[in-house]
Amino acid sequence: MKTSGIKIHISDLEDESRFRLITTVRHDDVVPFVFRYIWKRNRVTNLYFGINIIFLIYLLRIITYQMIPGYWSAGTTLWQLFLGFIVYPVLLIPVHEGIHGLVYFLEGARKIKFGADLKHYLFYVTADHFVLDRNSFYRLAFTPFIILSIALATGSLYLPAPYSWGFSLCLLAHGTMCIGDFALASLFAEFPGKEIYTYDQASEKTSFFYEKI
Repeated sequence: MKTSGIKIHISDLEDESRFRLITTVRHDDVVPFVFRYIWKRNRVTNLYFGINIIFLIYLLRIITYQMIPGYWSAGTTLWQLFLGFIVYPVLLIPVHEGIHGLVYFLEGARKIKFGADLKHYLFYVTADHFVLDRNSFYRLAFTPFIILSIALATGSLYLPAPYSWGFSLCLLAHGTMCIGDFALASLFAEFPGKEIYTYDQASEKTSFFYEKI
């Protein structure tokens, strides 16, 4: 998908002769959107489910091969489950969102804000009135997933058992927790060959998605 190379501004998107509003997403009501778009059949959702299945197989392989006398015990297993599914993912939240913020900054955004919906355990980063095209949005959505997946997989490979279990558990936990990033990217994937743009409006706590006509 090639974009025009010309920077698009909000004033351009509001020109109904050139752009069509596809949808809006309120930041405090994002859950229905996430579950609607993560179940679409496209290359982004196929990637999401495919990679997480690989992470699950990888986890089972590591635990199966390392459950030998001297490593395995009920207490050890429960502790690694606690670390891998609760402690490590919680510690990674600010890192994950910080990477999003860094990508926004590198793309040129300056009005960057971090938010959370603790009721639904959702965390997000917005950049007020900063327009992203398809490629920029993919970089924003996938960079934390890629960096942290590589780091966790590396840790699980080089740490001895049973410490490697926690990292491989967190690899799967973090992968599934990226559901929001993949769901938003899924919207772009639903319009292959189209120029799609998005921006956040902080005052309304809403994201807007446009298609070039």
